[in-house]
Amino acid sequence: MLPSAPKKVRKVLRIVLNAGASLVSLGIGSVAVGLLYSEESIPKAILLFLVALAGALGSIFFFFRCLRHISSKPKGPFIPTLP
Repeated sequence: MLPSAPKKVRKVLRIVLNAGASLVSLGIGSVAVGLLYSEESIPKAILLFLVALAGALGSIFFFFRCLRHISSKPKGPFIPTLP
């Protein structure tokens, strides 16, 4: 990435990249589940199940990374009586 790119542009690119990676992971997992439905071989079925599981976990991971970039500043508790 260009070092002269503004921070907002880099942040938006990271958000888009993480959202895209989440969708790709979800797609890979969905294809694996679709292939698993008609599979008769036990070793191949186990492999497809693991790929589907990895796709689902990858999708969740990239989704939460995307959320972390959207709200990067942690917010404190909303209690008006705190000093």
